[in-house]
Amino acid sequence: MLSIVTTPTDIFPEIDIPVVSLNQKVDVGRDLGASMEILNGLDGTERLVVNVPDSLREGAPVRSQGT
Repeated sequence: MLSIVTTPTDIFPEIDIPVVSLNQKVDVGRDLGASMEILNGLDGTERLVVNVPDSLREGAPVRSQGT
């Protein structure tokens, strides 16, 4: 399962907290071992969560611990 972490400023401009979007589709290209090629579906400011914990829910606020 893949999830997208995005900042919803297009929908709610006053919010600048990254939240989870579980239903955003991405086009996956090559599997490069430690990384994956994403062809479409991210705008450059979003982060992809590959190993999604069961506790991660749509709209949940998140904090990045790395790149």
